[in-house]
Amino acid sequence: MNQAPSRAPIDPPAPARAGAPLNITVRPGWNSQNPFTIMFAEALAAQGNTVGDRIGGVRFYPFGADVIVLHWPDEYFFVRSLKATARAFLFLLAKWLLGAKLIWVVHNIEPHDKDKPPFPTGRRALFAAIDGLVFLSETSRTLLYQRWPELKAKPFTVVSHGHYKGRAIAPMTAPRAVSEPVRLAYIGQLRPYKSADTLIELVRALPPESVTLKVGGNCPDKGFAQRLRQFAEGAPNVALSLGLLSDSEIEQQVDGADAVILPYRDILNSGSAIYALSRARPVLAPRLGSLIELQQQVGANWLYLYEGEFNAEVLASFIAWLKAPGREGEPDLSSHEWEPIGRQLDGFFRQLKAR
Repeated sequence: MNQAPSRAPIDPPAPARAGAPLNITVRPGWNSQNPFTIMFAEALAAQGNTVGDRIGGVRFYPFGADVIVLHWPDEYFFVRSLKATARAFLFLLAKWLLGAKLIWVVHNIEPHDKDKPPFPTGRRALFAAIDGLVFLSETSRTLLYQRWPELKAKPFTVVSHGHYKGRAIAPMTAPRAVSEPVRLAYIGQLRPYKSADTLIELVRALPPESVTLKVGGNCPDKGFAQRLRQFAEGAPNVALSLGLLSDSEIEQQVDGADAVILPYRDILNSGSAIYALSRARPVLAPRLGSLIELQQQVGANWLYLYEGEFNAEVLASFIAWLKAPGREGEPDLSSHEWEPIGRQLDGFFRQLKAR
């Protein structure tokens, strides 16, 4: 069902790397609240490259960079401010003048937050400047080409979304035998499309002795944060924590749960799902985007995917599935190891640089 590209992918490199280290700039990178971008930078640095993360206007442009990596180039899809627009165009101008290769890591087909005016001119300028694409799944590639067919001719590579085992603070704890109350958790940013409000509403309707829920994460939307507080207020089986959680707090929230629930209405790739699986916790999520591929990799006994809307029936079916015997050890995340991912990225960047 994958759509055939008009340009073949660049093959992964041989294990032995030749040539001088690359000067790579990533945005965001080391100075990020998202551990994925840190691990991404670490994987590139582990190949002997110099990796930095200073990107802004001309004053902060990474002079001397061979490759520039953008994870979420949202400012090219929606107008944020006059200053952001000017900096975005200055950045692309500098890219053209200085000759660095520009890479987009396709986390999303387009930004989820659509409360800003669309910016078609910025998007076209970005697409013209992109030299290569990094996909985190074959599904991502298919869906991107459906939405933006003008990107089919760009060189690309497909890598797995790396796991989070290397970020562990405490040793992973084995899941307990599930009994009542079933302990559920939600992790990740709290945004309307992720439906944490629906999750809270459904759990609070259940007897506290049968199910408990912990919801924690940053919520940039003040109106949605208030909605979550209202739903959680007075619910003895719901614990809500709004704000940035430390790595240790996220780890404890997952380890204290029997499963992680991610009732998204829209999703392409889910770092939260892979994080939970990295801690050997089963996950509920919609049958959307790359999650279908992820289920094929880790097994249907670790990733429960539902069709349609998230509702009380889906939640009840998941809890029954969770209590069923037969889940032991931990999911197979061997295809999500960072060392081969870094090696493949390094080879892809080098071949782009040589063009």
